[in-house]
Amino acid sequence: IRRSGGPFTLKSDGFGDLSVTGNYAAIRYGTTAVVISAGITAPTGTIDAKGDTPRGKNTQLPYAMQIGSGSWALNPGITYATTKGLWGLGATLGAEVHLDENKRHYTLGDQKSLTLWTDRELNSRFKFGAHLRAEAWRDIDGQDPDVNPLTAPVADPGAYGGSQIKVG
Repeated sequence: IRRSGGPFTLKSDGFGDLSVTGNYAAIRYGTTAVVISAGITAPTGTIDAKGDTPRGKNTQLPYAMQIGSGSWALNPGITYATTKGLWGLGATLGAEVHLDENKRHYTLGDQKSLTLWTDRELNSRFKFGAHLRAEAWRDIDGQDPDVNPLTAPVADPGAYGGSQIKVG
C-alpha cells in the first residue's frame, strides 16, 4: 500500500543462487553417525531486479526482492544422529558464510542454525517426530547505492538481522 493509501504490486522471479553440498560420514559406530557437510553457493541469481515502485518507474528493488545474493558463500555443517531402540535423535549445526561484497556494494548477512530432533518409530510405515530449530542471521553489510534506506524498512540494510525459533 502506498503512503497515499493506494495499492501497488511488485514482483521478481527467476532462478536463484546455485548450491552444491557434499556430505561425509566422519564417524560411524553402531547406530550413531557424525556427518560433516561442506557446500558452496554460486551467485547465479540476479541482484539487478527492477520494478515500478512508489519511488518511480523501473527502480532498483530492495534486497528482499532480489533473487540472488551476488556473492559466493560457504555452507559448512555437522550432524550427529543416533538410534536407541525405536527412538532416533540428532542435532545439526549449519551456517552460510558470504565470502565477498557483490557488485552492488553489499553482502547479505551470514546465517547460523541449530536443529534438534527426535522421532519414534510407530510401526514399519510410520514415525512420529518433533524438531526444534534455532536460526540467527546478521544485517546486510554495506548498501546498494540505488536503494534509499529511508524509503521503507525493506530498503534499510540494517533491518535484516534477527533470530527465530521454530518448533515442528
